[in-house]
Amino acid sequence: TFDANDLYQGQNFSKVLSSLVALNKVTADIGLGSDSVCARPSSHRIKSFDSLGSQSLHSRTSKLFQGQYRSLDMTDNSNHQLVVRAKFNFQQTNEDELSFSKGDIIHVTRVEEGGWWEGTLNGKTGWFPSNYVREIKSNVGLL
Repeated sequence: TFDANDLYQGQNFSKVLSSLVALNKVTADIGLGSDSVCARPSSHRIKSFDSLGSQSLHSRTSKLFQGQYRSLDMTDNSNHQLVVRAKFNFQQTNEDELSFSKGDIIHVTRVEEGGWWEGTLNGKTGWFPSNYVREIKSNVGLL
């Protein structure tokens, strides 16, 4: 495994590359190739680079992890509320995640650089993969 900072700083590239190659092999062995964007995420897939290490998946909200990625709390920005539409179905695998169906409208409450965002749908708040949604521009209707 490698430290996410190695990737950002361009250090230990061979270690980063070998970790990603090993991860790619593992996901291919269980039938989850790069063409499975619509496939249901499983506990075998990484959620962000930090999960390659010994930290738990819940570390994205821990004090230790918060220093590794910049985040933007959308609730502090009253001028603009990021609203997204789901491109794919997503079924939560952890209790802090947000399940949704293709076409659902989600109000983003926090953006993380690690690829997971926090949002609200039907009164429930949770984390979801940012690559499963697309931003709705302000001039496009929500319906």
